Amino acid sequence: MSFSVFPNVLVMLGLDHRDDAVLQAVLDSAVRLGIRSVRVCHIENRDIVAGPLVGLTKQTFRPDQAPPGLAAASRRLRDELPEGVKVDSSLLTGPTEAVLVDAVDKNDIDLVVMGRNPAIDGQPGWGSSRRKLLRLTTCSVLVVPHGTELDWSRVVCGMDFSQCARAALSVACGASDSVDAIYQYDPQTVVEAGRKQEEFRQQVANNARKLLERDMLMEVSGAVVRPNLVVHPGGKVADVLIRYAQVSPIVMGSRGMTPLAALLLGSSADRVAGRALGPVLIVRRKGSVLGLLERLVHKA
Repeated sequence: MSFSVFPNVLVMLGLDHRDDAVLQAVLDSAVRLGIRSVRVCHIENRDIVAGPLVGLTKQTFRPDQAPPGLAAASRRLRDELPEGVKVDSSLLTGPTEAVLVDAVDKNDIDLVVMGRNPAIDGQPGWGSSRRKLLRLTTCSVLVVPHGTELDWSRVVCGMDFSQCARAALSVACGASDSVDAIYQYDPQTVVEAGRKQEEFRQQVANNARKLLERDMLMEVSGAVVRPNLVVHPGGKVADVLIRYAQVSPIVMGSRGMTPLAALLLGSSADRVAGRALGPVLIVRRKGSVLGLLERLVHKA
């Protein structure tokens, strides 16, 4: 799969207030991300056949009928997506994490799109369940906060010069009109190096620019957009990206985690995805995940 194209997309709906922003993000991204097939799904984390409340509350549905919200979402996408994009829908049941991972694998999904609540006062706009979904999903993930719009005219891309960052930069430059590639460094490094702030920042910027030219730009040679490198001091990658981007989309790379690693470890990607003011696209090679030991070595 080319990293500038996501042909097969799974849209995960909660059948609630978050869905409208999710559906609009898919519509706004169809051409730019090369979407050809969309599978709209809702995961009911209960046995809707045997449950005694089936059909009696708005959270339960009859097994022979698609929930009204799911059917309406599918119709909207069929009506508004470009001609030739295939749209299917399905009601899935069972443990959410296992069901989603299985659906991604069986349907050869390249990108999962999901919503979350807005982040308030720096607190994540989702709970542990959705965060775990982000970590375990073995393909790229687009997270859309409620009430936001996905505007591809300006994108902020996290840049640490890794293979994951290279893939993210390829997507950002292929999909957007303007890309700021943000390299963050810890100001404490300046103190340890015994250098003046401006002298140190300039040297870091020069080194980063050489790395960008040598190792990164080959990935975006076919894109119209050339990234603008921004070297930014800050203690944490997530804080720097969120503050710099504001409501603009953030694109960053990640390798995901196995279930054990996801339980015990965090990552910059899930902190940004949970707290950013605008949409966040986590670019991940399909099927690529880190185990606990590998992740610990990777972080060291």
